[in-house]
Amino acid sequence: MFKSIYKDIEHYIRTGNSLDKIIIVNVAVYIFFFLVFLGISIFNLSVSPDAAISEALVKRYVALNADFIFDLRHPWVFVTHMFFHQGFFHILFNMLILFFLGRITGDLLGDSRVFPLYLMAGLCSAIFYLFATNLVGMGGIALGASGAIMGVVAAAGMVAPDFQIRLILLGEVRLKYIVLAFILIDLFSVAQGGSNWGGSVGHLGGAAFGLLYIYLMQSRGLDLARPIINWVDNLNAPSKEKKRKESFKAKVIYNKAGIKKPAKRGSGNIDSDADLQDEVDRILDKIKAEGYDKLTEEEKETLFIASKKDT
Repeated sequence: MFKSIYKDIEHYIRTGNSLDKIIIVNVAVYIFFFLVFLGISIFNLSVSPDAAISEALVKRYVALNADFIFDLRHPWVFVTHMFFHQGFFHILFNMLILFFLGRITGDLLGDSRVFPLYLMAGLCSAIFYLFATNLVGMGGIALGASGAIMGVVAAAGMVAPDFQIRLILLGEVRLKYIVLAFILIDLFSVAQGGSNWGGSVGHLGGAAFGLLYIYLMQSRGLDLARPIINWVDNLNAPSKEKKRKESFKAKVIYNKAGIKKPAKRGSGNIDSDADLQDEVDRILDKIKAEGYDKLTEEEKETLFIASKKDT
């Protein structure tokens, strides 16, 4: 049974979108540490697993520390802190927001930009947290995906501010108001002070990056995620090329001079419904990964031809 579950998860990670993979990693990390500290709590009945997770050892080597020098000596915490949660409801709330609102970001910006945006927003959140806590001399730690998620959600709100989401008891609510509500809650928390003051500053830092990211993309044509996207593409290049060769067989057509040449993808030179479906599937994968605006005119024409065949 466990082997079957493992294979299912492995297949889902390999074929799923970036958002699902981020959620799986967050949940897997939480379950792993929960089970580890569940074992610890068995020998110390006064300590619950969630409380054990927040113990100093894990905090100091997984979470972001307000001690900037310590963080520089343990640079991995700048990444690990955004995949580590303290308590069941902490990860539940974060993953629900990421699941429902993060999908909008993937649909609007392309799946390939979700992980880079999550990662860079989390790093920006960490910088804001460290600056704020050191400015006022406050100690503590930061852990959780909230800052990274705020960047993903804020980006979606700036791309499609009038996108409507149905909320329980509230009905249809525009995305910009949801983003604004999150930001106002954190601003109020900062103004009030309190134990999570630094965390709220970090959330605002993540949101600020998400807004800046979309602003630079729309006004300057600058995609800050491009270096990470290219790096990931290079890692996946061998498998992608193998899949491309297996899924596409070049057709041979003849010009007026009798010279044969391979048909271009999306050019309409598709001999059968099966070949057309293969090409449509490839184009849909491209839309999912990069967005509709990255399609060539020939690819758009192929989608148009396919839609006519379906009617």
